[in-house]
Amino acid sequence: MDRNWNMDQLLLAMQKAVPDEIFITIPEGYTIQKTAKRLDTGGVIKGSEYIALATGSSFDQKFAFLKGRPAGAGLEGFLFPDTYLVPKTRPPKT
Repeated sequence: MDRNWNMDQLLLAMQKAVPDEIFITIPEGYTIQKTAKRLDTGGVIKGSEYIALATGSSFDQKFAFLKGRPAGAGLEGFLFPDTYLVPKTRPPKT
């Protein structure tokens, strides 16, 4: 958008705008596997990548509340149901 645009130009730009973020809803009770399938189907992240991230241990150093997890335990129970606004084009963060 440009601050010199008139009202018609602004309305046209807003009608044709393509958001670079999408909403994804993770319902309560979804397991890591079900969440992975939903994210894969929605085009957010490959299900296998999500499972690898959610079952890995790279988060233990970043979040103190995860340090006491048993060896090999994933993030099951720490991933909360909600509707998230996520970027379409950015790679997942670890």
